[in-house]
Amino acid sequence: MSASFDSLVSGIAREAVPSNGDNLLGFKIDADHYSRSCSSFESASVTTSADPLSLIEIRARFVDTVQNLGQAKAAVIAVWSDLAYSYFQATETVAYRDRLVTRFLTRISDSGFFVSGRFVVSGSKYRQLALSYEKTWGESLSE
Repeated sequence: MSASFDSLVSGIAREAVPSNGDNLLGFKIDADHYSRSCSSFESASVTTSADPLSLIEIRARFVDTVQNLGQAKAAVIAVWSDLAYSYFQATETVAYRDRLVTRFLTRISDSGFFVSGRFVVSGSKYRQLALSYEKTWGESLSE
């Protein structure tokens, strides 16, 4: 993951308060709903932490009908677009051989709280997609 995204999250964390209590619970409930409702995922779970640099973690596995990494990334972004606050949002996605990781940050308002975290998709279907990508494009994904 990039140092510039780390800097962005750290900068927001210095000037704003992290989501907590009912606000964080509400985001978790929404994340659980949207990730479980996505037809591209066979399973999904959401956890919270006290770490302001990663308050939420969404973990999911793809269904067999997802055909390529483009569709895989699109599924994650579709869920994220339902979750992100309109005031500010940023993401960074990296495809590894064994998982797709999207780090995210969203802020509710100029003086309001923020939510940070990551969306991790893994499992056997993802590994198949990653191998297919490497064979098709001749590009190696990160370990």
